[in-house]
Amino acid sequence: MSDSPMFWRIVRRLITANYGRLFVILLALGAGSGLVGVLLAAEQLLVAFVGGGIGYAVGILLARLLGEKIFGFTPEPKLFLLFIVLVLASLITLLGSAYPLRRASQYDPAPILRGE
Repeated sequence: MSDSPMFWRIVRRLITANYGRLFVILLALGAGSGLVGVLLAAEQLLVAFVGGGIGYAVGILLARLLGEKIFGFTPEPKLFLLFIVLVLASLITLLGSAYPLRRASQYDPAPILRGE
């Protein structure tokens, strides 16, 4: 199901709609579009760091368990890999959220605030 283009179109539309409402509310409260973009990007980066950290920890656990069972030794975790994981997670997250953020920044606040 997640391979179909329709699925990803729906996901993009949902993400854009949620960003749009949040964007409009923050704009109505007096925030500039640049500030709102930075706030939303910071939120996405927090999610990327948490997800990357959890993925790194799970990867270490699996590497130790499988390394011991299959190869007979446990690999040592490398802190440099954590840095790579966090950088890649951040880049992928920012690239993935750039389009919804751009679309949300183009919304006209008035119709959304009226509930249209």
